[in-house]
Order: sequence, then structure tokens, then C-alpha cells
Amino acid sequence: MAYTYNDTTFESIDKSCPVAAQVQLGQIIDTIYSNLKSKTKYSGDLLTDAQASSLDKMCGASDSTNVASIINSILDASKNEKTVNKISGTLISQINNDICPMFKNCALGTKIAEMIDIVNDMADQSEAEILTYVIGESEGTIDGENAAIGVEVPNGTDVTALIATFTLSEDASAKVGSTAQVSGTTANDFTNAVTYTITAEDGTTTKDWTVTVTVAE
Repeated sequence: MAYTYNDTTFESIDKSCPVAAQVQLGQIIDTIYSNLKSKTKYSGDLLTDAQASSLDKMCGASDSTNVASIINSILDASKNEKTVNKISGTLISQINNDICPMFKNCALGTKIAEMIDIVNDMADQSEAEILTYVIGESEGTIDGENAAIGVEVPNGTDVTALIATFTLSEDASAKVGSTAQVSGTTANDFTNAVTYTITAEDGTTTKDWTVTVTVAE
């Protein structure tokens, strides 16, 4: 994905600012900010080490420490539907005071903070997790990394029609095969492992979870 540079966007830039630095800021403002405002997942490349170095030193900023790493964190998080850490008010102020003098009413630090909020919101909408899972009084052991849940039920339990109570990521939904799953209502046969397909709030992200029920001896 090619980065775009719009002269109009930078009409207020101090022309003594190196063009390379202007392009770096163009990547931040045009590619990231505009795309994220429209909730478009990032599909471009991360900043290279050379670009990151340029960004850290642009226009004689007295201290732009961590700016490049923050930008790359935002890009990577949006690209891979992950969350990114908030930035402190101190660093926001630092970015605004050190970098933004080359702009008119830039507030870049505030924009970066807003980008982070947008990316985190997008990541939340793509979560397809089973958060809790209980059958009767037997609580499941959840292995989120492998999307697996194990439940041991009491000896003598008939596993052919068990009803699970579960919670999912916010506004996510669950199916087993083509059957919608309702917590505390839908029965399933656990003679063999059962696969739950969780669909995230975004309606497109899915994750398969394997639930295995064993009967205590």
C-alpha cells in the first residue's frame, strides 16, 4: 500500500522542515488517522527502522522519544486486530509541545491518543473469546491460547444432553454446527469433543473452540 502525500494537508508546515519528515507525518495523518476514522483496518507496512529514526528526529524536535514505536504499535494493532497500550498524558503533551510547533493547531499527540482509542475499539469488536464456561456445578478450564476448554463432570453424568452456561466477548455469538447456542438453554451431546464457533461483534471474525467433557471416575 503506497503512502500518499497531500500538499494541502501540509500547507501550514514550516517549510524548513525536511521533506522526509513531512512525508513521515503524512503517513501518520493521512494513512493512519483518516483510515482509522473510517474504521478501516490498516493494510500497509510498518515504519522501517530508518523511517522510525527519521520520525524520532524530525524537524529538530527536542524529544520525540517513543513516537515511532507508538506509531508502529498502532499500525500493527490495527493490522492484526490487537489492542495497543494507552499513552500517558505526559507523552501526549510532550509530542504536542515538541513536534506540533511545525503545524498550525496540530495537536498530534491528541490525535495519536484518539487513534489508539479507535484501534482498541476495532480490536474489541473482533474478539471471539469464550470467557467463562460451566456445566452444572462443574467449571471449565479455559485454555485461551489453544481455544480449548475441558470440563470434568461428576461420575454417572449422562453427557448426551448437557446444557452449558457461558459468557462470550461483548456482543459475540456462538454456534455448534448450524445451531445457535444460548447460554443456559441449548443442550449438546458431549460424547465426543464439541466445537463451538464464536463470531465476534464485527460479524466476520470467527474462532473455533473445542470443548471436551470427561466424567469423573
